[in-house]
Amino acid sequence: YTPFFRGHAHHDTKRREPWMFGEPSTTQIRNVVMARYALLPYWYTLFHHASVSGTPTMRPLWFEYPTDESTFSMDDQWLVGTDIVVKPVTARGVTKTEIYLPGAQSWYDVETYEVYSGPRKVTISTPLDKVAALQRGGSIIPRKMRLRRSSKLMIQDPYTLFVALDQDGRAGGDLYVDDETTYSYQQGQYSLRRFELDDGVLTGRAAEGTATDFSTPNLIERIVLIGAPKVPSSIEVTSAANPKARDLSFEYDAKKKVLTIRKPDVVATADFTITIKE
Repeated sequence: YTPFFRGHAHHDTKRREPWMFGEPSTTQIRNVVMARYALLPYWYTLFHHASVSGTPTMRPLWFEYPTDESTFSMDDQWLVGTDIVVKPVTARGVTKTEIYLPGAQSWYDVETYEVYSGPRKVTISTPLDKVAALQRGGSIIPRKMRLRRSSKLMIQDPYTLFVALDQDGRAGGDLYVDDETTYSYQQGQYSLRRFELDDGVLTGRAAEGTATDFSTPNLIERIVLIGAPKVPSSIEVTSAANPKARDLSFEYDAKKKVLTIRKPDVVATADFTITIKE
């Protein structure tokens, strides 16, 4: 959950690749690396915004909550963009972490989907294989969930949208896409998509003022709605490529209040509408 993510050492120091530590450390490190790679679409989008506006990708809490004076002196937790709050464990033997959740919205644990309300401090169980990280209610975060050997091999992979609902059942988020190789984005060869959920309708459109002819074949293969209040009667999708409504399969976890929509298979850089019916 930081912009810089690598093992850094002099070539004469002791080797420290993840597989050198043995179990359970190797599995714990692997899980962290997998979580990092899954978030690369979100990081890539944040760095696009940073290149345009100078907004930092890793932010102190007061940056987004300037009227909350309790955040002014906090230097042990941060925000990744606007949508993930993180507090690492930095002391040996610590198994519980107190983290401050800013704002009046809900926050969802990124692993368990347990919901907490802000603004307040909450205590989260953080054994060695757990990082205190929560997604803001009202946000949509894109991830790529397939395990690959490198980010280069992920370029054509599909996306999963993690939609964390706010108290009004709304959410929004961006996805920036280019060829990940050249500087052609400087000539407009990129796509900035805006996803919004309101009143049970999820749309994907070009962000305002950014319509381009750039496209990629990457699909959206799954949508995870966190904080969904009840199971829907049906879900259907329409898209620019297929304007005829098509029913989608889904699963609902009543205990976690999580709705998983499977295989909408719409192109991430093309317009689409998904309607969730009560």
